[in-house]
Amino acid sequence: MNQEKMTFKYHKLEVDFLTLSMENLSDRKKIQEFANYLFKNFGFNCFLSEGNTRKINEKLFQDIATKDTVIIRINYWKVTVIEFPGKSGQKVY
Repeated sequence: MNQEKMTFKYHKLEVDFLTLSMENLSDRKKIQEFANYLFKNFGFNCFLSEGNTRKINEKLFQDIATKDTVIIRINYWKVTVIEFPGKSGQKVY
């Protein structure tokens, strides 16, 4: 099979939302360190959400000069979901 035909570019697809699930990131200190890493190294505004909604509970890091955003969501199953909406998902991909 032609490998080129299996790419997003070939099919003219774009990432518009990227979600990653991570275990062992439910500790508040680890979440803060991870958010700090994303902010300092990639310029992502970082927000914390709890539960299964995207309602922002807390701003972890924010620079109004950038629109790149990540939502770190702690859900009920002790899994931390990292969400990169819109152009932020494209930047990560």
